[in-house]
Amino acid sequence: TGGGDPGNTERSQDKDNFVLLLDALHTVLNADGHHYLLTFALGADDNNYQPLAWDKIAPLVDRVNVMTYDMAGEWSTVTGFNAPLYDSQFNPPEGVSDDRAIQGILAKGVPPEKLVMGVPF
Repeated sequence: TGGGDPGNTERSQDKDNFVLLLDALHTVLNADGHHYLLTFALGADDNNYQPLAWDKIAPLVDRVNVMTYDMAGEWSTVTGFNAPLYDSQFNPPEGVSDDRAIQGILAKGVPPEKLVMGVPF
């Protein structure tokens, strides 16, 4: 995993601990026999979703809210689109697109009905 503020602590076991956290939440939320939705928000950059253990995560959650916006900003080397739907010649090479993010997560085996694409306004 990665990203966030420069001072954030990152550990090699973060990926596995995230699965353990989701599993514990799933167990506790469903302990009373009711079904409560378990969702989380995910950045659209490859670095956010590629390292995750989707084969373990997807069965535990009801939705994954993909933050397909704020893809360009003060950190960008060139001006880019806030939420490009598709890659284009005008999108910086280091940029991402909504399509690339969603297709990348689907390729990890996440069922499409579990994905929610965030849209800026």
